[in-house]
Amino acid sequence: MKKVRNNDYYLKVMERNHPAVYADYRAGKYASVREARQAAGLLSSRTRLHELKNAWSKSTLAERKAFLNWVRTNSQPAVGKATRGSSTKPTPMVQVVDKEGRLLPNARARILKEIADQGLTQSQLADAIGISRLDISVQNALKRDQRLLNAETVKKLRAWHSRL
Repeated sequence: MKKVRNNDYYLKVMERNHPAVYADYRAGKYASVREARQAAGLLSSRTRLHELKNAWSKSTLAERKAFLNWVRTNSQPAVGKATRGSSTKPTPMVQVVDKEGRLLPNARARILKEIADQGLTQSQLADAIGISRLDISVQNALKRDQRLLNAETVKKLRAWHSRL
């Protein structure tokens, strides 16, 4: 039997697991159940990447070729690469972990501030960094001071952190 996931279902989930958001919804702070779900972290907003992937999957071969031609002619040079007549200095590598793989205090504070400022959920943070939503190593490093062992995760975290 197919599970029903309508507004009533999500209102019950919010009432049980997110009472503050549920109370705000009842008080009229949120215009819709959808807004309340986003605030509770039960629904992530679609990113531009989601929209691009969706449009790509629905496009025809001719549209894809035209889009790729447009990208080739309109893309910007990569960050840090010098173009003719410009002098760019390479940006210094941002350190976010110590030699043992633990988050540095200033990096942890900056990441936690970004999470609070933007109200990011664990999934949204993973999407922003560019890691799998199933990879909870960053969350564990933030909350439990565990080591980040995956070099690729550290590299993506460093790149994301440098854009903050």
